[in-house]
Amino acid sequence: MEAPTHYPDAPEGVWDRHPEVIDDDGLLVMSVGAFLIRTREHNVLVDLGFGPNKVDVTALTNGQFRGDLIGGALLESLSTVGLEPADVHGIVFSHLHLDHVGWVIDPERPDEPTFPNARYFMATAELDYWSTETDPAERVKGATDEQIAMMRRSVELVDSQTEIFPGVVVVPTPGHTWGHVSVLANGTDGKALVIGDAFHCPVELQHDGMSFVFDQDSAKAHESRAKINEILQEENVYFAGGHFPDRVFGKLTAGDDSHVHGLEYLEH
Repeated sequence: MEAPTHYPDAPEGVWDRHPEVIDDDGLLVMSVGAFLIRTREHNVLVDLGFGPNKVDVTALTNGQFRGDLIGGALLESLSTVGLEPADVHGIVFSHLHLDHVGWVIDPERPDEPTFPNARYFMATAELDYWSTETDPAERVKGATDEQIAMMRRSVELVDSQTEIFPGVVVVPTPGHTWGHVSVLANGTDGKALVIGDAFHCPVELQHDGMSFVFDQDSAKAHESRAKINEILQEENVYFAGGHFPDRVFGKLTAGDDSHVHGLEYLEH
């Protein structure tokens, strides 16, 4: 996707200062996937990626934006850490855009869920919006009717900060969508905040005040980003950026001034 198009109020020259997030075609590089949180008793996924699909963003947006959206490796990735779909106990949807719900339905058995033993968690506002939205231009961005019907089989609605499993806390961060949430994982040596689509690019974390063109409520999105920044400035709290390129785990550090932050990535 084209960074200047998606961040209309980005600081002047910011992309020249961050060439690491731009490819040779001038497109913003983003990863697409899910996060696995493992506790002593539970395996919890945050989001379900794009699924075994590939989409031309140019065609999807009628030429408004350029790029490709490619998914398909989630089950293989889980198998590398010894997990089968039946081993997943919970799935938290940060929101219901199509690149976060791709594995809801088993591609081999379209009447069954991919993760048969999982409880689904999301905000009421998120489920309600995508269940009733009729504008085709908007509807194409979100979960299908079939995916929503599958979610309703085992959905638990979370509308305030809630610990859904020991050490796994849903944190409301609306704005990108009406019911967007983040997820805080509490470990023995620190915490990790899975930020969903509250931030799409690490440059947003470093430069306060940037807005994203696809945010449904820009004012609430700014409030949620400020809330996340406060959490990330606490001791031993790390971020997990679902759309960040290459390195997705890290820590917010002091920057040049109060509105510009540094990043310290974790190697993985």
